[in-house]
Amino acid sequence: MRFPFLIALKDSLPAFFAYFPLGIVFGVLFTSQLDLPWIMAPLMSLITLAGAIQFVALGIFAANGSLIGLFITSFFVAMRNSFYGLSLLHRFERASFWPRQYLIYGLVDATYSIIHNRKEREEEVPYLFHLTWIIHFHWVAGTFIGALFGKEAFQLPGLEFASAALFTVFFIDQWKKSKNLSIVIVALLSFGIASILLPNQALIFGIIASFFYLCLRHFFTKRKKPCP
Repeated sequence: MRFPFLIALKDSLPAFFAYFPLGIVFGVLFTSQLDLPWIMAPLMSLITLAGAIQFVALGIFAANGSLIGLFITSFFVAMRNSFYGLSLLHRFERASFWPRQYLIYGLVDATYSIIHNRKEREEEVPYLFHLTWIIHFHWVAGTFIGALFGKEAFQLPGLEFASAALFTVFFIDQWKKSKNLSIVIVALLSFGIASILLPNQALIFGIIASFFYLCLRHFFTKRKKPCP
């Protein structure tokens, strides 16, 4: 089991340099904006493991927003996980029931990108399991440290840029393989239009528009394929 673990640990390094400092940011914001025990921050990261949605929830809780608003926002932000997760079903089905549930639960953007860019291995299930819990650990550990020491100990500007930097690297890697920028153009255009018309919902609008574009593209691609 050591060999899959070491490979997974190595592959998770890019995610560490984004998720760990971003977890610190979340922990600091949690303790500074909410009047709750600091231990609730790492518990939230441990149980929910939904980075972007956790930041959304933090803002809604701090503003005394409604749970319905949180549910709707979380639904559309997390919809992308359900969409791209379908492409990994054939790799998860090798695992037994409970490990498979954790692989599904722990599928975040960074995990998907790493798995998608790595070929299937002889010891596929141990590798996937180690990769998932290691990235989960990066996020929880960062949140724990940020919440424990608070904003007084972390006055490092730019930590919130770690996630953007990580997914920029993932995007460049995907671009080298696919050479298709149509989804990027759709996402940028929809986000730009929404920033003018609906500035408070620009991110959600961009995600929804990109999602429906991918569905339509997949549908028309299937229709064009000749029947066997």
